[in-house]
Amino acid sequence: MAPAVQGEHAGFVGVYRDANYERGQAQPYWNALLRCFDVGEPVLKKAFEHRLKLGKKNNYVDAFIPGKLIVEHKGSHIDLGSAVEQLQGYYGLLPPSEQPRYAVLCNFQRLRLYDFSNLARTVVHECGIDELPEKAELFKFLLPAEDSVGFLEQPGVDIKAARAVADLPGALTADGYGGRDLEVLLTRLIFCFFGDDTGIFGEHTQVHRLLLNSAEDGSDLGSATGGQRGEWQEGVIGQPGGA
Repeated sequence: MAPAVQGEHAGFVGVYRDANYERGQAQPYWNALLRCFDVGEPVLKKAFEHRLKLGKKNNYVDAFIPGKLIVEHKGSHIDLGSAVEQLQGYYGLLPPSEQPRYAVLCNFQRLRLYDFSNLARTVVHECGIDELPEKAELFKFLLPAEDSVGFLEQPGVDIKAARAVADLPGALTADGYGGRDLEVLLTRLIFCFFGDDTGIFGEHTQVHRLLLNSAEDGSDLGSATGGQRGEWQEGVIGQPGGA
């Protein structure tokens, strides 16, 4: 990126390198970082403490730009892997029209970026705060001129897989499966692909194994998933190298 932008990031790093208090410093941290990418006041005014309601409970997202970014921020002593499940839950509560392409887990010292542009293979990047000036390119999607590209941007087999997922809503609706149940199912499928690809389930082949060990028409998926459920639950969070 331009030297001037890198200079802004260097200034940000100088201010927040030793930050650690989630409740008091997370919002100023993200306010300053977003400003480094020229995010304007109208977006910033709506970006923080976005409320998501689950039953009678209110949940608040640390930073959120509809269609572009969701952030879960923790204190400096918190391992990012322990926040994945919370991030998944928040993502699942968003209406499909607002679900962002990018998600970030952050604990002041480290930022982990997820790119969901390709449903078949989630891209994950991670950097320390001191690396931001050199790796600012990873976050250039925040610039006002950068539009989030849709899920069907990838060539070859990846675009074929994405199109197959895109066909699912119509197929399920034709079978009488719709409304909120359909939205939740599709969101969970996306995160199964994401989790399988990034190692959240403990290894990178759980979904692939499920496909190999079940009927092509899906008639035995209930019994097939029942056999793997225990393995998945044991490996969801905290595996070495997991997201």
